[in-house]
This record gives sequence, C-alpha cells and structure tokens, in this order.
Amino acid sequence: MSTGQAGFLQQRGANPLPPTQGGEEKAPDRGTAEESNPATPVTAFSIPANPLVPPLFGFFVDGVQRTVPIAEVSINGIRVPIHMAHVAAGAMLREDRELRPILIQQAMVLLLPYQALAGAMPVEWGQIAPPGRALSAAGDIYCAVRSTSF
Repeated sequence: MSTGQAGFLQQRGANPLPPTQGGEEKAPDRGTAEESNPATPVTAFSIPANPLVPPLFGFFVDGVQRTVPIAEVSINGIRVPIHMAHVAAGAMLREDRELRPILIQQAMVLLLPYQALAGAMPVEWGQIAPPGRALSAAGDIYCAVRSTSF
C-alpha cells in the first residue's frame, strides 16, 4: 500500500488488519489428480512439424489478480472491510516455441465503498476523495485502467 493510501485510511479512523495468508498460499501444491496411474496407450502416430505452416497463435494474453483485506471501518457497530488488489495483465509474443513479454501493465487498487462511507460519515469520508483514480460504472472503466497514473 502506498503512503498516500495508508495516510488516507489512517486519517479516517480505519483500523489496519494483520497481514493474512490466503487459502491459495496455504494449500499444498497438488497435481491434477490425487493419485497417478500409468495410461494405457490405444495407438500412437507421429505428426511431423511442418516449417511452412505458421503456429496456431502469435500472441498469448494472461492476467492475475490478488486481493487481500487491509483495513476495516466501523460504522454504527458494522464492520466495513477495505481491500487492496494487485492486478496485472500482459501480452506475450510466441517466437520459435518461446514466449517473450511484449507488454505488461499492473496496478494497485484500493477497494472500498467510498460513496457509502461518505454518505454515512460525511465529515470523515466526504471531504477529500481517495488517492488515485476512481473506477465506477459512471465512467469509461476501460480508458481509466489503460492509464498508468493510478
């Protein structure tokens, strides 16, 4: 979390949560099955590579998102969680059976019900907008996330 985000949350009385380790990180790595048995071949045939035929694809696109709770705010005894998400996406170029990164974009996103908090606690939350760029259904989210100026 950036110092701007931490300061913004601390000034509004958000209680930091202890670091947590999500289920994905705790779970043991396993294969696709619990036990392994050798396969019985039905038939086998060779498919020679044809250098004159182009590969099926030239680019590969992938992304990842990891979201963790970082703080909470109490409003009339109701605990409202605040999360931080690391979002990344990239495009890879396939050349000679190798993948090479072409473009990688990533952002740290503070997730909170800001309008609801500003409505319930206008003094604490309604005076100053959170740091960064607001993403909502009211605007063009695709243009907003294209910008690296979060």
